[in-house]
Amino acid sequence: MRRPRDIDSELKALQEKAKQLKVQRTIQLGELVEATGADTLNCPGFCGDGTTREVRRIHEHQIEAFSA
Repeated sequence: MRRPRDIDSELKALQEKAKQLKVQRTIQLGELVEATGADTLNCPGFCGDGTTREVRRIHEHQIEAFSA
């Protein structure tokens, strides 16, 4: 007879993995921005205020991820 699956624990593990992947994606984006020198550009002149806020949010999130 087959052993029943623990769906709750599988779901929790998948959610944790998704969270880790999102953090890794954010970190890699920040590294790419720094490597290309895009963090020194005057973003509002090129792409508007909304993108500037998003870049700052990503950068702050990257710093938090490294600090944790």
